[in-house]
Amino acid sequence: MKKKRFIIPLILCVCLFNGLLNGEEENPVIKGQMASPVMNDQGELRFFFREDAGRVSFAVHGMVSGDREAQNLLQCDGICSLIAKKDRTNRVHLLWAVSGYENSDVYSGILINSRLSEHSLLFRERGYIYSPDFCFDRANNLWALWVLYSESQNMLIVKNKRSDRYWIITTSDYSEVQNPKILVDAWNRIWVFWTQVQTGREEIFYSFFDGVFWSEPRGINQNNEYPHIHVDAETGPDGLPWLVWSAYDGRDYEIFSCHLTPSGWSEEEPLTDNLCTDVYPQISMVWDYIPLVVWSRSSREENGIICKYRDQNKWTEEIGLVTGNKGFILSPKIATEQGKIGLVWESDQILNSQMLYFSDLKENEEKVREKTEREITINPARKDNVYIGFGDSITYGYIDSSPVPEKGYVPRLEGILDAAYGDSQVLNEGDPGEKTLEGLIRISDTLSGSDGRYLLLMEGTNDVVTNSITMDTSAFNLEEMAKTCLEFGVMPLISTILPRDDLWWYFPFFRQREYTLNDSIREIPGRLRIPFIDMFDEFWCYEEGGETWRSLLSNDRLHPNEKGYEFMSEKWFEEIEVFPFPPTIIEGRRAYDEILFDSEPVNLIVWRESAKLSQEDIFKGYKVYRKTYSEPVSSFHEVAFLPINMMVDHLRYFDKNIDPGESYHYIVSLVRDDEVEGPCSNMVGVGSVK
Repeated sequence: MKKKRFIIPLILCVCLFNGLLNGEEENPVIKGQMASPVMNDQGELRFFFREDAGRVSFAVHGMVSGDREAQNLLQCDGICSLIAKKDRTNRVHLLWAVSGYENSDVYSGILINSRLSEHSLLFRERGYIYSPDFCFDRANNLWALWVLYSESQNMLIVKNKRSDRYWIITTSDYSEVQNPKILVDAWNRIWVFWTQVQTGREEIFYSFFDGVFWSEPRGINQNNEYPHIHVDAETGPDGLPWLVWSAYDGRDYEIFSCHLTPSGWSEEEPLTDNLCTDVYPQISMVWDYIPLVVWSRSSREENGIICKYRDQNKWTEEIGLVTGNKGFILSPKIATEQGKIGLVWESDQILNSQMLYFSDLKENEEKVREKTEREITINPARKDNVYIGFGDSITYGYIDSSPVPEKGYVPRLEGILDAAYGDSQVLNEGDPGEKTLEGLIRISDTLSGSDGRYLLLMEGTNDVVTNSITMDTSAFNLEEMAKTCLEFGVMPLISTILPRDDLWWYFPFFRQREYTLNDSIREIPGRLRIPFIDMFDEFWCYEEGGETWRSLLSNDRLHPNEKGYEFMSEKWFEEIEVFPFPPTIIEGRRAYDEILFDSEPVNLIVWRESAKLSQEDIFKGYKVYRKTYSEPVSSFHEVAFLPINMMVDHLRYFDKNIDPGESYHYIVSLVRDDEVEGPCSNMVGVGSVK
């Protein structure tokens, strides 16, 4: 069900971390990814992370002083995933995956005196391994899981280290497996959770091991109409699994929860309900019996980290842990030890950390502000000569991994449009490093802050290699961006993403992800009836003077070079050239239709076609929309379709079905033969009130 269009600002609360947010943090900047936190015996927060050049390091954050110290732990090229956890004797274990072009490995090790010891190879196989996780059963035996992509199949694998036995939980040759989690319950059953696309969108599945057999995989979610992503799991106070995840609800991503009971899974319970984007939830148990959930929130005002905890069978009000952050917050992680909470998060490739007491949460609990209405309307006033380039660094303009927006496709396309149509503007709304989830957050602000009528959408390159959601969900996010454009009265032109020739391209797993995403993007234009350009194919099929598509890429083998950006701008224009540009209504008045000896009042609407149209034979006709003067613009509805042919004047319309005492507003749009409908014309009024 789609909810009403409300927006809620990020909650403003008493900040728990004044020094950090006020810029007073004196600790060294820590750059890294994939932080995994644990609490040590001294009550300090330790978080392990991957640096560039294959280094694994860890940092220690003191509870009292707040000082952070970082040191190197492991040097190994190809580390793509790592995670740290404590066993039942409080020893810290690490699990990490190393992937190469042919073989991939899974290793485990124990941290002793700040050194990695007793590390051993758990698994080696041809293919690509990602998303490892592990837990310890009641006898303190290590159980690990990971996903292996090999020979076009995705396999979720679980291994018991002590017995050296492993099981393949699910295998799919068409659907990605994402976000796998493993835990043990109070009855020593091993539970595995993951997300996957089967019959609808990405949804949550599970299987458990009772000591003899693994159960058949089953779905948890009540429907799969929208994506369910970023699942996390923990053993709850009742000894049974508790889950949290983020799911699209028809307007944005929200946080949901459910847990297993003796009679089955509980109802899905929403923890949020707003028009902010709530993602990357994490669940932990404070003192082993209080469920605590933290997540990342983004809105037009700011980004932050929010939490809730379960108090006497109900969730508390939201509590702001980090507010006012300008950059998108990626994957906040928590570790708890008795009443202490350690928090680590990534923003703009910088790792931040903080510690607090659970009692701080109770003292700073604060209610959410009142919701306010957001109006999204058809906007006939948008400028027909203003275009918006929306995407990541390829839109912004990068060459050899360096920003050069003046050499990207945006200024080049603007020059082509100037020459063809006169003074034109192409706005550069590229955000380097952005993924589709972040683009979906950003696009509404971009549209509300611009008067452009057309948007060129190319995004998803970063989704391919970050591997946190399925390509089906990435395509879903792109489709929602295109729908948002239409709601704002903006016509989107969507494109596939470019081929790449960097390191990631030579991993079959990532290459297949790009193919899958582009195949899904190709299906969007037909559903939404919007323009489309297959920029992947345009590059892929490029041949000139003995050169191929690789000659269009810069030395980083990811971004185009100047020649590539020039080629892109020309291809964008080839599709713009056949846009169904809106007509201009030049007359709207009350007239009379002479019928024998009587006359009937009608409304006459006359328009002229756009001067930008260059191929009239590709257009099907004009649609006329009408509403009464007092109705909102959302009430416009189609009253006529005038086909373009030699027998009918398709540039005027007599509206006979009117109330002579009523005043009306009209707009007109042009439709292509492929059913792509252009933006609406200017609005004209007919009647006593115009």
